[in-house]
Amino acid sequence: MTGQFQRENTGEQYLRMPTTYFYPDLPYAEYYDTASWSWVEELEAYTEQIVSEAKALMDGGETFAAYMKRTEDRPQGNSHGLLENDDWSTFDLIDSEKPIADRVKLCPHTFGAITDIAPQCRIPKRAPTIMFSLLKAGAHIPPHTGMLNPRLICHLPLVVPGDGALRVGSSTRVWEKGKLMVFDDTIEHEAWNHSQTDRLVLIFDIWHPDLDEIEQAQIAALFHAVDSY
Repeated sequence: MTGQFQRENTGEQYLRMPTTYFYPDLPYAEYYDTASWSWVEELEAYTEQIVSEAKALMDGGETFAAYMKRTEDRPQGNSHGLLENDDWSTFDLIDSEKPIADRVKLCPHTFGAITDIAPQCRIPKRAPTIMFSLLKAGAHIPPHTGMLNPRLICHLPLVVPGDGALRVGSSTRVWEKGKLMVFDDTIEHEAWNHSQTDRLVLIFDIWHPDLDEIEQAQIAALFHAVDSY
């Protein structure tokens, strides 16, 4: 690990609280400064093409499904009130690390930009993720934490009506169309859209930049072993 990033000193302390897996000794921040990441500008240049594909999906009646889906194979709570609630809905291009072929065909520029440019996180059955995320007018995603700290979450804002924001820990930022936001979702975070129209972002995940290739392979192997047990 390079020690490239340190935690932001933003006042109130928010710790990482992954719900599934914690990789120790990784430096962390609420939001990450992407200025030195050479791939970011290249990806942002695809924004208008990605917006066009996303709008074509919605105009064509493609189904955005509730992000939190009911499952029958494990106990499941609804503490956030979002279970099967389409206030927050997604159109996924990948399912359990495998591309969904008919959806990828509808979004070739989107899928190609992410897979060719971004340093995608690859963890068996858990990553990578590529999805369009729709937050309805007036909707609020309550505070919660993500699963895995070896990955970071990326938002590429596509349709930003204003009067909405993403809070990660003690830092709150507004979405700007075409400006990538990268954050650690194992820190408590929430989002809201207080505008009169829906907000749309593209979400995908990347490896934490302080993990080298050997560490990445070891993490992937660990989850493969767990799933094979």
